Amino acid sequence: MSFDEFKNAWDDQTAPQLSAGKQAISDTVKSRADSIDNGGQRLYILAIATGAGSVVWLGFWAFLFSYMGAEAMRAADIYPPLTLLVSPIYIITVCVMVIANHIQQKKMNKFYENTLRGFVLSALAQSRNRIRLLKLAPFALIGLWLTIALSFLAYDELGLFTREGLPLVLAMTAGDTAIIAIFFWWTRRRIAKQHRPRVAELEEILADL
Repeated sequence: MSFDEFKNAWDDQTAPQLSAGKQAISDTVKSRADSIDNGGQRLYILAIATGAGSVVWLGFWAFLFSYMGAEAMRAADIYPPLTLLVSPIYIITVCVMVIANHIQQKKMNKFYENTLRGFVLSALAQSRNRIRLLKLAPFALIGLWLTIALSFLAYDELGLFTREGLPLVLAMTAGDTAIIAIFFWWTRRRIAKQHRPRVAELEEILADL
């Protein structure tokens, strides 16, 4: 039976070509696939919106640079900190990687056969990809934090660290460290509570087909 026939049967619970067991399997697969697609689409849209916002931000400062010139901007005290220019570039890079990953997953879906088994394999591959993205997400946040922190090396204000010593540095980074730690915990919890059980369920369905 092709996937189109299964799909039609989902909307017709009395379809004779599906047994109760196969109906339960098809309903489960459809539910999991819809959840994966919706989550992936939201992440895709978020990456586009965030990346576009960062591009607009850089474009705004590029316009000021070209219109006023660096000296005039410094004289008017509207010269942006380096962090406000470097961090958007990092964010754009991450967003491009997320968008490319989404497009690649969509292309890979075309290589699976148009059957229930192929649909399960596709959902399984996307679930495993979601786990990989969640594992990498905290490190992307750490990378953004390091990008911002290192950009301060270009400023004299960094001398404050050397004058006041390690206690001040730890106090200034305690909040950031807490946020990263909480985000790391949240991603691992989401993987354990939602995505790994979904993968196990799809693997079990695949073994029964």
